Amino acid sequence: MVGCEDGSVKLFEILPEKLQFERNLDRQKGRVLSLAWHKSGTMIATGSLDVIQVLDVKSGHCTRRIFVDRGEAVSHRRECVVWSLCFLSNYSIVSADSAGKIQFWDWQTETLLKTHPVTKCDVLTLSVNQRNLVCCSRKANLLLFQFPDQLELWRLGSPGSSGIPGDSLPISKKPEKLLQLKNKGCDHIRCCALSPCGTWIAFSNICRVRLYQVQYENDSVTIHAASRFLKVQQPAHQLLFSADSTKLFVALDHSHIQVVDLVMLNSKHGHILTPKSDSLEPVYLLAASADGNWLAAANYDCEINVYNLKQLKNHCTVPVYNHLPTAIAINPHTNNLIVVHTDHQIFEFSISEKKYTEWSRTLQQQGLHQHWLERDTPVTHVTFNPKLTTQIILHDTYMFCIIDQLLRLPNEQSNLHNQSILKRLSGKARKAEEHAFKICKKFKPLMHVELLFDGCLVVVERPVMEINMQLPAPVRQRKFAT
Repeated sequence: MVGCEDGSVKLFEILPEKLQFERNLDRQKGRVLSLAWHKSGTMIATGSLDVIQVLDVKSGHCTRRIFVDRGEAVSHRRECVVWSLCFLSNYSIVSADSAGKIQFWDWQTETLLKTHPVTKCDVLTLSVNQRNLVCCSRKANLLLFQFPDQLELWRLGSPGSSGIPGDSLPISKKPEKLLQLKNKGCDHIRCCALSPCGTWIAFSNICRVRLYQVQYENDSVTIHAASRFLKVQQPAHQLLFSADSTKLFVALDHSHIQVVDLVMLNSKHGHILTPKSDSLEPVYLLAASADGNWLAAANYDCEINVYNLKQLKNHCTVPVYNHLPTAIAINPHTNNLIVVHTDHQIFEFSISEKKYTEWSRTLQQQGLHQHWLERDTPVTHVTFNPKLTTQIILHDTYMFCIIDQLLRLPNEQSNLHNQSILKRLSGKARKAEEHAFKICKKFKPLMHVELLFDGCLVVVERPVMEINMQLPAPVRQRKFAT
Protein backbone atom coordinates (compact mmCIF):
# COMPACT_ATOMS: atom_id res chain seq x y z
CA MET A 1 0.00 0.00 0.00
CA VAL A 2 1.45 3.35 -1.10
CA GLY A 3 0.03 6.86 -0.61
CA CYS A 4 1.02 9.34 -3.29
CA GLU A 5 1.46 13.10 -3.79
CA ASP A 6 -1.50 13.22 -6.17
CA GLY A 7 -3.87 11.86 -3.49
CA SER A 8 -4.11 8.32 -4.84
CA VAL A 9 -3.58 5.09 -2.91
CA LYS A 10 -1.94 2.27 -4.85
CA LEU A 11 -2.03 -1.40 -3.90
CA PHE A 12 0.90 -3.68 -4.72
CA GLU A 13 1.19 -7.45 -4.40
CA ILE A 14 4.38 -8.63 -2.71
CA LEU A 15 5.91 -11.43 -4.78
CA PRO A 16 9.13 -13.30 -3.90
CA GLU A 17 11.07 -11.54 -6.66
CA LYS A 18 9.30 -8.16 -7.03
CA LEU A 19 6.46 -5.79 -6.15
CA GLN A 20 3.62 -6.06 -8.66
CA PHE A 21 1.13 -3.21 -9.07
CA GLU A 22 -2.45 -4.38 -8.47
CA ARG A 23 -4.80 -1.37 -8.68
CA ASN A 24 -5.62 2.20 -7.62
CA LEU A 25 -8.15 3.19 -4.98
CA ASP A 26 -10.21 6.40 -5.06
CA ARG A 27 -8.13 9.55 -5.42
CA GLN A 28 -8.57 12.23 -2.78
CA LYS A 29 -7.84 15.93 -2.76
CA GLY A 30 -4.32 16.69 -1.53
CA ARG A 31 -1.34 14.55 -0.59
CA VAL A 32 -1.66 11.30 1.33
CA LEU A 33 0.52 11.84 4.42
CA SER A 34 -0.35 8.79 6.53
CA LEU A 35 -1.84 5.33 6.03
CA ALA A 36 -3.14 2.52 8.25
CA TRP A 37 -4.56 -0.93 7.47
CA HIS A 38 -7.28 -2.45 9.58
CA LYS A 39 -6.31 -5.96 10.74
CA SER A 40 -9.15 -7.48 8.75
CA GLY A 41 -7.53 -6.21 5.54
CA THR A 42 -10.86 -4.86 4.30
CA MET A 43 -10.35 -1.16 5.09
CA ILE A 44 -7.64 1.48 4.87
CA ALA A 45 -7.51 4.82 6.69
CA THR A 46 -5.65 7.72 5.03
CA GLY A 47 -4.61 11.03 6.56
CA SER A 48 -3.94 14.31 4.77
CA LEU A 49 -4.58 18.01 5.43
CA ASP A 50 -7.56 18.49 7.77
CA VAL A 51 -9.17 15.17 6.85
CA ILE A 52 -9.14 11.40 7.49
CA GLN A 53 -10.69 9.10 4.90
CA VAL A 54 -11.69 5.44 5.14
CA LEU A 55 -11.40 3.39 1.94
CA ASP A 56 -13.07 0.07 1.24
CA VAL A 57 -10.40 -2.20 -0.24
CA LYS A 58 -12.83 -4.39 -2.19
CA SER A 59 -14.68 -1.58 -3.97
CA GLY A 60 -11.84 0.93 -3.87
CA HIS A 61 -14.24 3.73 -2.90
CA CYS A 62 -14.14 6.17 0.00
CA THR A 63 -16.81 5.19 2.55
CA ARG A 64 -16.16 7.77 5.31
CA ARG A 65 -14.65 11.26 5.47
CA ILE A 66 -13.72 12.66 8.90
CA PHE A 67 -12.75 16.33 9.26
CA VAL A 68 -10.09 17.02 11.89
CA ASP A 69 -10.37 20.03 14.21
CA ARG A 70 -7.38 22.35 13.83
CA GLY A 71 -7.27 22.98 17.59
CA GLU A 72 -6.73 26.01 19.77
CA ALA A 73 -2.96 25.69 19.71
CA VAL A 74 -2.85 26.20 15.94
CA SER A 75 -3.92 29.27 14.04
CA HIS A 76 -7.18 28.49 12.26
CA ARG A 77 -5.56 29.74 9.08
CA ARG A 78 -3.03 26.91 9.24
CA GLU A 79 -4.05 23.50 8.02
CA CYS A 80 -3.92 20.56 10.41
CA VAL A 81 -1.58 17.84 9.13
CA VAL A 82 -2.55 14.26 10.04
CA TRP A 83 0.94 12.81 10.42
CA SER A 84 0.10 9.33 11.72
CA LEU A 85 -2.85 6.93 11.98
CA CYS A 86 -3.66 3.67 13.75
CA PHE A 87 -6.70 1.57 12.82
CA LEU A 88 -7.52 -0.40 15.98
CA SER A 89 -9.03 -3.88 16.03
CA ASN A 90 -12.30 -2.47 17.46
CA TYR A 91 -12.57 -0.22 14.38
CA SER A 92 -11.62 2.98 16.19
CA ILE A 93 -9.18 5.29 14.38
CA VAL A 94 -6.41 7.06 16.30
CA SER A 95 -4.84 10.14 14.69
CA ALA A 96 -1.76 12.23 15.52
CA ASP A 97 -1.51 15.72 14.02
CA SER A 98 0.41 18.97 13.73
CA ALA A 99 -1.76 20.62 16.42
CA GLY A 100 -0.17 18.35 19.04
CA LYS A 101 -3.32 16.25 19.52
CA ILE A 102 -3.98 12.52 19.68
CA GLN A 103 -7.62 11.84 18.84
CA PHE A 104 -9.84 8.75 18.86
CA TRP A 105 -12.58 8.52 16.21
CA ASP A 106 -15.59 6.30 15.58
CA TRP A 107 -15.18 5.60 11.86
CA GLN A 108 -18.81 4.53 11.33
CA THR A 109 -20.44 7.68 12.74
CA GLU A 110 -17.48 9.95 11.89
CA THR A 111 -17.58 11.31 15.43
CA LEU A 112 -14.79 12.27 17.82
CA LEU A 113 -14.58 9.99 20.88
CA LYS A 114 -11.63 11.43 22.81
CA THR A 115 -9.02 14.17 22.43
CA HIS A 116 -5.63 14.25 24.18
CA PRO A 117 -3.66 17.52 23.67
CA VAL A 118 -0.20 16.09 24.44
CA THR A 119 2.15 18.79 23.14
CA LYS A 120 2.41 22.18 21.45
CA CYS A 121 4.57 20.63 18.75
CA ASP A 122 3.68 18.13 16.02
CA VAL A 123 2.87 14.54 17.02
CA LEU A 124 4.63 12.61 14.27
CA THR A 125 4.06 8.93 14.97
CA LEU A 126 1.88 6.42 16.85
CA SER A 127 2.41 2.82 17.92
CA VAL A 128 -0.02 0.29 19.42
CA ASN A 129 1.12 -2.41 21.83
CA GLN A 130 -0.72 -5.66 21.05
CA ARG A 131 1.07 -8.02 23.43
CA ASN A 132 -0.16 -9.75 26.56
CA LEU A 133 2.28 -8.55 29.22
CA VAL A 134 1.32 -10.95 32.05
CA CYS A 135 1.72 -14.76 32.26
CA CYS A 136 0.24 -16.84 35.06
CA SER A 137 1.22 -20.23 36.47
CA ARG A 138 -2.05 -21.48 37.96
CA LYS A 139 -0.50 -24.51 39.66
CA ALA A 140 2.47 -22.69 41.22
CA ASN A 141 0.64 -19.39 42.00
CA LEU A 142 3.22 -17.37 40.07
CA LEU A 143 2.98 -14.32 37.81
CA LEU A 144 5.50 -13.31 35.14
CA PHE A 145 5.50 -9.63 34.13
CA GLN A 146 6.97 -8.53 30.80
CA PHE A 147 8.75 -5.17 30.53
CA PRO A 148 10.60 -3.82 27.46
CA ASP A 149 14.03 -4.91 28.74
CA GLN A 150 13.36 -7.33 31.61
CA LEU A 151 11.05 -9.94 33.14
CA GLU A 152 9.90 -10.13 36.75
CA LEU A 153 8.69 -13.32 38.46
CA TRP A 154 6.39 -12.87 41.46
CA ARG A 155 4.80 -15.30 43.91
CA LEU A 156 1.22 -14.40 44.80
CA GLY A 157 0.26 -13.52 48.36
CA SER A 158 -2.43 -15.35 50.29
CA PRO A 159 -5.28 -14.30 52.64
CA GLY A 160 -5.28 -15.34 56.27
CA SER A 161 -8.97 -16.20 56.39
CA SER A 162 -12.02 -16.87 54.27
CA GLY A 163 -15.20 -14.84 53.87
CA ILE A 164 -18.41 -14.44 51.95
CA PRO A 165 -18.51 -13.21 48.31
CA GLY A 166 -17.73 -9.49 48.12
CA ASP A 167 -15.59 -9.37 51.29
CA SER A 168 -12.11 -7.80 51.23
CA LEU A 169 -9.82 -10.24 53.04
CA PRO A 170 -6.64 -9.27 54.92
CA ILE A 171 -3.38 -10.54 53.41
CA SER A 172 -1.37 -12.79 55.71
CA LYS A 173 1.45 -13.35 53.22
CA LYS A 174 2.42 -10.51 50.90
CA PRO A 175 3.30 -10.99 47.22
CA GLU A 176 7.00 -11.74 46.81
CA LYS A 177 9.32 -10.80 43.96
CA LEU A 178 11.38 -13.93 43.25
CA LEU A 179 13.67 -12.84 40.44
CA GLN A 180 14.38 -10.23 37.80
CA LEU A 181 15.64 -11.43 34.42
CA LYS A 182 17.26 -8.76 32.25
CA ASN A 183 17.57 -8.96 28.48
CA LYS A 184 21.09 -8.55 27.16
CA GLY A 185 21.57 -5.90 24.48
CA CYS A 186 19.30 -3.09 23.37
CA ASP A 187 16.59 -5.20 21.67
CA HIS A 188 13.22 -5.09 23.42
CA ILE A 189 11.51 -8.26 24.60
CA ARG A 190 8.94 -9.34 22.04
CA CYS A 191 7.01 -12.06 23.91
CA CYS A 192 7.43 -14.36 26.89
CA ALA A 193 5.94 -17.48 28.50
CA LEU A 194 5.88 -19.15 31.91
CA SER A 195 5.34 -22.90 32.21
CA PRO A 196 2.32 -24.11 34.26
CA CYS A 197 4.65 -25.75 36.79
CA GLY A 198 6.65 -22.52 37.11
CA THR A 199 10.06 -24.11 36.40
CA TRP A 200 10.55 -22.82 32.83
CA ILE A 201 10.71 -19.25 31.48
CA ALA A 202 11.09 -18.44 27.78
CA PHE A 203 11.25 -15.10 26.01
CA SER A 204 12.15 -13.78 22.58
CA ASN A 205 13.53 -10.50 21.29
CA ILE A 206 13.83 -9.65 17.60
CA CYS A 207 17.00 -11.76 17.30
CA ARG A 208 16.54 -15.04 19.16
CA VAL A 209 14.62 -17.14 21.69
CA ARG A 210 16.02 -17.63 25.20
CA LEU A 211 15.09 -20.40 27.64
CA TYR A 212 15.74 -20.60 31.40
CA GLN A 213 15.08 -23.23 34.06
CA VAL A 214 14.04 -22.04 37.53
CA GLN A 215 14.69 -24.08 40.68
CA TYR A 216 13.00 -23.43 44.03
CA GLU A 217 14.67 -24.60 47.26
CA ASN A 218 13.00 -23.43 50.46
CA ASP A 219 13.21 -19.62 50.31
CA SER A 220 15.91 -19.44 47.61
CA VAL A 221 15.42 -19.27 43.85
CA THR A 222 18.11 -20.11 41.28
CA ILE A 223 17.95 -19.78 37.51
CA HIS A 224 19.96 -21.64 34.85
CA ALA A 225 20.25 -20.71 31.18
CA ALA A 226 19.18 -23.47 28.78
CA SER A 227 19.20 -21.43 25.56
CA ARG A 228 22.24 -23.25 24.16
CA PHE A 229 20.16 -26.43 23.88
CA LEU A 230 17.46 -24.77 21.77
CA LYS A 231 17.53 -25.55 18.06
CA VAL A 232 15.37 -22.52 17.22
CA GLN A 233 17.00 -20.47 14.46
CA GLN A 234 14.48 -17.60 14.33
CA PRO A 235 12.94 -15.14 16.79
CA ALA A 236 9.43 -15.99 17.98
CA HIS A 237 6.18 -14.16 17.31
CA GLN A 238 4.52 -16.01 20.22
CA LEU A 239 5.54 -18.58 22.85
CA LEU A 240 3.51 -21.14 24.82
CA PHE A 241 4.27 -24.08 27.12
CA SER A 242 2.18 -27.25 27.10
CA ALA A 243 -0.09 -27.97 30.08
CA ASP A 244 2.32 -30.61 31.45
CA SER A 245 5.34 -28.28 30.94
CA THR A 246 7.16 -30.82 28.74
CA LYS A 247 6.95 -28.89 25.44
CA LEU A 248 7.53 -25.35 24.24
CA PHE A 249 5.67 -24.10 21.17
CA VAL A 250 7.49 -21.39 19.20
CA ALA A 251 5.53 -19.44 16.56
CA LEU A 252 7.85 -18.64 13.63
CA ASP A 253 7.41 -16.88 10.28
CA HIS A 254 4.81 -18.01 7.69
CA SER A 255 2.51 -19.53 10.37
CA HIS A 256 5.06 -22.26 11.16
CA ILE A 257 5.28 -23.56 14.74
CA GLN A 258 8.33 -25.32 16.14
CA VAL A 259 7.74 -27.92 18.86
CA VAL A 260 10.59 -28.06 21.42
CA ASP A 261 10.77 -31.15 23.65
CA LEU A 262 11.95 -29.92 27.07
CA VAL A 263 12.50 -33.48 28.32
CA MET A 264 15.01 -34.18 25.52
CA LEU A 265 16.55 -30.73 25.01
CA ASN A 266 19.83 -32.22 23.77
CA SER A 267 18.05 -34.06 20.97
CA LYS A 268 18.81 -32.78 17.48
CA HIS A 269 15.35 -33.75 16.33
CA GLY A 270 12.66 -31.08 16.26
CA HIS A 271 9.35 -30.81 14.50
CA ILE A 272 7.76 -27.95 12.58
CA LEU A 273 3.97 -27.74 12.37
CA THR A 274 2.77 -26.17 9.11
CA PRO A 275 -0.72 -25.00 8.07
CA LYS A 276 -2.60 -26.45 5.12
CA SER A 277 -2.77 -23.01 3.50
CA ASP A 278 0.20 -21.09 2.09
CA SER A 279 -0.27 -18.19 4.49
CA LEU A 280 2.73 -15.90 4.89
CA GLU A 281 1.28 -14.26 8.01
CA PRO A 282 2.72 -15.06 11.45
CA VAL A 283 0.85 -16.74 14.28
CA TYR A 284 -0.05 -14.30 17.08
CA LEU A 285 -2.32 -16.46 19.29
CA LEU A 286 -1.63 -19.97 20.64
CA ALA A 287 -3.76 -22.28 22.81
CA ALA A 288 -2.92 -25.82 23.97
CA SER A 289 -5.31 -28.42 25.39
CA ALA A 290 -4.91 -29.68 28.96
CA ASP A 291 -4.55 -33.31 27.82
CA GLY A 292 -1.64 -32.47 25.51
CA ASN A 293 -3.40 -33.65 22.35
CA TRP A 294 -4.26 -30.38 20.59
CA LEU A 295 -2.75 -27.01 19.70
CA ALA A 296 -4.70 -24.12 18.15
CA ALA A 297 -2.92 -21.29 16.34
CA ALA A 298 -4.40 -18.07 14.91
CA ASN A 299 -2.62 -15.96 12.28
CA TYR A 300 -3.24 -12.54 10.71
CA ASP A 301 -5.06 -14.10 7.74
CA CYS A 302 -7.99 -14.80 10.11
CA GLU A 303 -7.08 -18.51 10.00
CA ILE A 304 -7.18 -20.77 13.05
CA ASN A 305 -5.37 -24.07 12.51
CA VAL A 306 -5.73 -26.97 14.94
CA TYR A 307 -2.84 -29.47 15.19
CA ASN A 308 -2.79 -33.03 16.52
CA LEU A 309 0.24 -33.10 18.86
CA LYS A 310 0.33 -36.91 19.08
CA GLN A 311 0.59 -37.30 15.31
CA LEU A 312 2.33 -33.90 14.83
CA LYS A 313 0.17 -32.90 11.87
CA ASN A 314 -2.63 -30.51 10.94
CA HIS A 315 -5.99 -31.79 12.20
CA CYS A 316 -8.39 -29.17 10.80
CA THR A 317 -8.98 -25.49 10.13
CA VAL A 318 -11.75 -23.55 11.87
CA PRO A 319 -14.15 -21.95 9.34
CA VAL A 320 -12.67 -18.56 8.47
CA TYR A 321 -14.55 -15.59 9.95
CA ASN A 322 -14.00 -12.14 8.42
CA HIS A 323 -12.82 -10.56 11.69
CA LEU A 324 -9.55 -11.35 13.42
CA PRO A 325 -9.57 -13.41 16.63
CA THR A 326 -8.49 -11.47 19.72
CA ALA A 327 -8.44 -14.41 22.16
CA ILE A 328 -8.56 -18.21 21.91
CA ALA A 329 -8.56 -21.01 24.50
CA ILE A 330 -9.33 -24.75 24.66
CA ASN A 331 -11.74 -25.92 27.36
CA PRO A 332 -9.82 -28.46 29.51
CA HIS A 333 -12.96 -30.55 30.10
CA THR A 334 -14.48 -30.75 26.61
CA ASN A 335 -11.57 -29.84 24.28
CA ASN A 336 -13.87 -27.31 22.64
CA LEU A 337 -12.12 -24.22 21.27
CA ILE A 338 -13.48 -20.83 22.36
CA VAL A 339 -12.76 -17.96 19.94
CA VAL A 340 -13.55 -14.26 20.46
CA HIS A 341 -13.19 -11.85 17.52
CA THR A 342 -12.62 -8.12 17.03
CA ASP A 343 -16.36 -7.54 16.54
CA HIS A 344 -16.95 -9.22 19.97
CA GLN A 345 -18.59 -12.33 18.47
CA ILE A 346 -18.02 -15.56 20.43
CA PHE A 347 -17.75 -19.03 18.84
CA GLU A 348 -17.30 -22.51 20.31
CA PHE A 349 -15.74 -25.09 17.98
CA SER A 350 -15.65 -28.83 18.68
CA ILE A 351 -12.15 -30.04 17.78
CA SER A 352 -13.06 -33.73 17.78
CA GLU A 353 -16.15 -33.24 15.57
CA LYS A 354 -14.61 -30.44 13.45
CA LYS A 355 -17.71 -28.26 13.67
CA TYR A 356 -19.34 -25.56 15.79
CA THR A 357 -21.13 -26.79 18.92
CA GLU A 358 -24.87 -26.58 19.48
CA TRP A 359 -24.33 -23.84 22.09
CA SER A 360 -22.37 -21.80 19.55
CA ARG A 361 -25.07 -22.20 16.90
CA THR A 362 -27.75 -21.13 19.39
CA LEU A 363 -25.68 -18.08 20.33
CA GLN A 364 -25.31 -17.04 16.68
CA GLN A 365 -28.99 -17.63 15.90
CA GLN A 366 -30.21 -15.57 18.85
CA GLY A 367 -27.43 -13.00 18.62
CA LEU A 368 -25.39 -11.34 21.34
CA HIS A 369 -26.81 -8.51 23.42
CA GLN A 370 -26.45 -5.06 21.83
CA HIS A 371 -24.61 -3.69 24.87
CA TRP A 372 -22.05 -6.49 24.54
CA LEU A 373 -21.46 -5.69 20.86
CA GLU A 374 -21.12 -1.95 21.56
CA ARG A 375 -18.17 -2.35 23.94
CA ASP A 376 -15.10 -0.24 23.17
CA THR A 377 -12.29 -2.73 23.75
CA PRO A 378 -11.75 -6.31 22.50
CA VAL A 379 -11.51 -9.38 24.70
CA THR A 380 -7.83 -10.11 25.30
CA HIS A 381 -7.90 -13.35 27.31
CA VAL A 382 -10.10 -16.41 27.81
CA THR A 383 -9.82 -18.98 30.59
CA PHE A 384 -12.07 -21.52 32.33
CA ASN A 385 -13.30 -22.45 35.78
CA PRO A 386 -11.33 -25.64 36.63
CA LYS A 387 -14.16 -26.88 38.90
CA LEU A 388 -17.19 -25.99 36.75
CA THR A 389 -16.91 -27.29 33.20
CA THR A 390 -19.54 -24.93 31.78
CA GLN A 391 -18.10 -21.61 32.99
CA ILE A 392 -16.00 -19.48 30.63
CA ILE A 393 -14.08 -16.46 31.98
CA LEU A 394 -13.00 -13.69 29.62
CA HIS A 395 -11.92 -10.08 30.00
CA ASP A 396 -11.10 -6.90 28.13
CA THR A 397 -9.54 -3.70 29.48
CA TYR A 398 -12.56 -2.56 31.48
CA MET A 399 -14.45 -5.67 32.61
CA PHE A 400 -14.28 -9.40 33.13
CA CYS A 401 -17.20 -11.68 32.39
CA ILE A 402 -18.20 -15.19 33.50
CA ILE A 403 -20.36 -16.98 30.94
CA ASP A 404 -22.32 -19.97 32.25
CA GLN A 405 -23.33 -22.17 29.32
CA LEU A 406 -26.11 -23.84 31.34
CA LEU A 407 -28.04 -20.59 31.82
CA ARG A 408 -30.24 -18.88 29.25
CA LEU A 409 -28.70 -16.33 26.91
CA PRO A 410 -29.72 -12.68 27.50
CA ASN A 411 -32.13 -11.23 24.94
CA GLU A 412 -32.50 -7.58 23.97
CA GLN A 413 -35.05 -7.01 26.75
CA SER A 414 -32.66 -8.37 29.40
CA ASN A 415 -30.48 -6.14 31.54
CA LEU A 416 -26.95 -7.26 30.60
CA HIS A 417 -25.37 -5.70 33.71
CA ASN A 418 -27.80 -7.16 36.24
CA GLN A 419 -25.53 -8.17 39.14
CA SER A 420 -26.71 -5.38 41.46
CA ILE A 421 -30.35 -6.27 40.71
CA LEU A 422 -29.80 -9.98 41.44
CA LYS A 423 -28.40 -9.20 44.90
CA ARG A 424 -31.73 -7.67 45.90
CA LEU A 425 -33.81 -10.58 44.60
CA SER A 426 -34.42 -14.07 45.94
CA GLY A 427 -36.05 -17.32 44.87
CA LYS A 428 -38.15 -17.33 41.70
CA ALA A 429 -37.58 -13.63 40.98
CA ARG A 430 -33.82 -14.14 40.93
CA LYS A 431 -34.10 -17.17 38.63
CA ALA A 432 -36.32 -15.26 36.22
CA GLU A 433 -33.82 -12.39 35.98
CA GLU A 434 -30.66 -14.52 35.85
CA HIS A 435 -28.87 -15.11 32.53
CA ALA A 436 -25.58 -16.55 31.27
CA PHE A 437 -23.47 -13.35 31.36
CA LYS A 438 -22.12 -12.14 34.72
CA ILE A 439 -20.07 -8.95 34.27
CA CYS A 440 -17.80 -7.23 36.79
CA LYS A 441 -16.44 -3.70 36.21
CA LYS A 442 -14.83 -3.25 39.63
CA PHE A 443 -11.25 -3.47 38.34
CA LYS A 444 -9.73 -1.40 35.50
CA PRO A 445 -7.65 -1.12 33.41
CA LEU A 446 -7.31 -4.90 33.40
CA MET A 447 -4.12 -6.55 32.22
CA HIS A 448 -4.86 -10.15 33.20
CA VAL A 449 -7.55 -12.29 34.88
CA GLU A 450 -6.96 -15.93 35.85
CA LEU A 451 -8.80 -18.40 38.09
CA LEU A 452 -6.40 -20.55 40.11
CA PHE A 453 -6.93 -24.20 41.04
CA ASP A 454 -7.68 -23.26 44.67
CA GLY A 455 -10.63 -21.12 43.54
CA CYS A 456 -8.88 -17.75 43.93
CA LEU A 457 -9.34 -15.24 41.13
CA VAL A 458 -6.19 -13.29 40.23
CA VAL A 459 -6.82 -9.84 38.76
CA VAL A 460 -3.93 -7.68 37.53
CA GLU A 461 -4.83 -4.03 36.98
CA ARG A 462 -2.76 -0.96 36.17
CA PRO A 463 -4.47 2.28 37.27
CA VAL A 464 -4.40 5.02 34.63
CA MET A 465 -2.99 7.58 37.08
CA GLU A 466 0.00 5.33 37.77
CA ILE A 467 0.62 5.00 34.03
CA ASN A 468 0.46 8.78 33.61
CA MET A 469 2.92 9.31 36.47
CA GLN A 470 5.48 7.09 34.73
CA LEU A 471 5.28 8.94 31.41
CA PRO A 472 7.96 11.55 30.65
CA ALA A 473 7.00 15.07 29.61
CA PRO A 474 6.42 15.06 25.83
CA VAL A 475 8.30 18.35 25.35
CA ARG A 476 10.64 20.10 27.78
CA GLN A 477 9.54 23.74 27.92
CA ARG A 478 11.65 26.57 29.26
CA LYS A 479 9.56 28.96 31.32
CA PHE A 480 10.10 32.71 31.48
CA ALA A 481 12.86 33.91 33.88
CA THR A 482 14.16 30.39 34.61
